[in-house]
Amino acid sequence: VGSETVTVQVTVANNGMNLAKGYRLSLYADGTLVGELETDKALSPNATMDHSFEYTLPADVNGLTFHAVAQERRDPESGEYYADIHTFTAEPLTAGAVYVIENVETYQTTDGFRAKFKVTNTGNAASGATDTLAITLCGPANIADQFTKEQIKLYSARVSLAIGASKEYDVPVSILPAMMENYKFVTASVAVEKTYVERSAEGTEYLGTPEYADFDLTGPMNMAVENVTVGVGQSKAINCTMDLGDAFNGMDDVTYAVDDLSVARVENGKVVGVKAGQTTLYATHAATGATVSAAVTVTAAGNDKPDAPVTPNEPAEEEKTCDHGEGCPLSAFTDLDKESWYHDGVHWALDKGVMKGVSDSQFDPNGNTSRAMLVTMLYRMEGEPESKSAMDFADVPEGQWYTEAVRWAAENGIVNGYSESSFGPGDAVTREQLAAILLRYAGYRGLDTAKAETALPEGCADAEEISAWALEAFRWAVSEGIIKGVGKNRLSPKTDATRAQVATMLMRYDELKK
Repeated sequence: VGSETVTVQVTVANNGMNLAKGYRLSLYADGTLVGELETDKALSPNATMDHSFEYTLPADVNGLTFHAVAQERRDPESGEYYADIHTFTAEPLTAGAVYVIENVETYQTTDGFRAKFKVTNTGNAASGATDTLAITLCGPANIADQFTKEQIKLYSARVSLAIGASKEYDVPVSILPAMMENYKFVTASVAVEKTYVERSAEGTEYLGTPEYADFDLTGPMNMAVENVTVGVGQSKAINCTMDLGDAFNGMDDVTYAVDDLSVARVENGKVVGVKAGQTTLYATHAATGATVSAAVTVTAAGNDKPDAPVTPNEPAEEEKTCDHGEGCPLSAFTDLDKESWYHDGVHWALDKGVMKGVSDSQFDPNGNTSRAMLVTMLYRMEGEPESKSAMDFADVPEGQWYTEAVRWAAENGIVNGYSESSFGPGDAVTREQLAAILLRYAGYRGLDTAKAETALPEGCADAEEISAWALEAFRWAVSEGIIKGVGKNRLSPKTDATRAQVATMLMRYDELKK
């Protein structure tokens, strides 16, 4: 920017075959000497040396040209130089606007899509007369080839910003229905196009600046699905509404799924009650993939006073006995939310001494549960019984906080090692591994595990991902309500079980013993 002090770096290279015994270096700006130095340092063939000069730019930098002149020293003692001089001229400086685009947000109205963002001119000149703010369709791949140049330009307007100035924009984005139809979403790019004169003087052309921002557009406008209350064995139609706008009429196909198939299922646009409880209903717009959710409450036959529905996207809550006040054990940990879905499970685990924090102030609810952690929790639930068997696992040394728990669990067939000598105490436990361990623990406790033969509810989106060795355990855990899925009809068997999930599942398991 004009009047700014800059550093100009000049690199001197010896491209000859002889040693250079020093040189004089001069820097010129538009023909005026602005810096000079002499050095008697030798410069070997093919070697280089960097030098820096400080220079305060004039007010108008456009077209300013630097050139450097080097002259090799002939005799260091006499100070004589060779007559030959070596000159390098840099490309002229240019003045122009440079744009940064940030804080991109999209939203929808009954009139269609809109985009909000901020544009800042960080360059060394105000906006040019032809600088144009443009939103252009750019994805998915090859989508732009299916439409005209005019159609893929979703928005265009002149931009005018002084040096350092910013402006907030809120503009319409002209998406055609056909752009969404095949891909379920589109990606658009916000940029400022500007004209510049090529160095070769061959003419001008539009170029996008390096600074741009991409965003996705998905979903119908104002999509919503109502909460559902239905009795066991009964069904109720799903009421899903949306405002697609005139341009999207006819693209209103919606698919439905529930979070916990042991509580409810979806058939022909209706929710069917399976057993009393709560779950979450998801509605997905087929053309764009947009998803909204609502609470489902299934009541026992003849019960006209259903339990309070759960918050969408959260696991069903058990009966609460905690007022969530200072006496709540979750208060001791700064990373726990007493209003979160995991409150009851973590409360139970802390209150019963089954789980402890990872530090005095951290519980790490979203952290993975290691194999050592899990067997220690079960060991505590069992009252930490004494075990006198030998420790066969080489990676479980004596005297560790989990040693006795692993000894007890292995002795009673609740856990298995990877081999006769390897247990993997630090490895994360997946949800299917957790189900298998809990089934073996239930057998150890003498609980009825007949539901292990029960088929998984219809509609499980990822049932095929369950390993063959874990299928029986998953059937039992889902049938007993210990595992309730992670949403959208998914059981997520291969995902690592978080500490909050394990606390909740152990609480549900504990209810089976009563």
